[in-house]
Amino acid sequence: MVELLALCALTWAGGFTAKLVDAHHEHGLDFFPHAGLLFAIAAGLIWGYVMTRSAILLTGFMGLMFFWIYRLAWDCVNHAIILILILLFALSSVYRIDSGYAIAILFGYVLLHHLKIASPSPRWKAVHAFFYKYRLDVLLIPSVYSLFVGTQGFVVCFTSLGVIAANKVFHIPRHVILPNKQI
Repeated sequence: MVELLALCALTWAGGFTAKLVDAHHEHGLDFFPHAGLLFAIAAGLIWGYVMTRSAILLTGFMGLMFFWIYRLAWDCVNHAIILILILLFALSSVYRIDSGYAIAILFGYVLLHHLKIASPSPRWKAVHAFFYKYRLDVLLIPSVYSLFVGTQGFVVCFTSLGVIAANKVFHIPRHVILPNKQI
């Protein structure tokens, strides 16, 4: 139980730190020179360590990473550093990725993403606004995953909770429209 709580705390810290990387790149936050690089290395090491604790966590995180690759969310050097560190940890892990679950996680996120983009009716737009205001999109997939694999699958949710906390603490806007980037 203590290890599970520690993994949740580390995963939350990874999400918080990764959002600081994003805030330095896209939102103008600037603690000190090269802070984004330092936070990128920290986020990659934190998530890499968490992923190596079990096959369930490795699969859950890799499904999420595949979705971020699909979305082209790795749009700067600092984001690429996180991805490279995560992939290095995944390749050096003694555990194997369950490709069936990883693909299911990827497709779940892709489906929710496309539903977010294509809101057909005003009623759906209201559901959509509620769903995404409270970030239920990023909590739903790991919750469903944990139903199949056990409580460790839910640890991935703490990534999103860390991101949400960083948004609140530093007043980071949810989306910024950058040239040539789809949100």
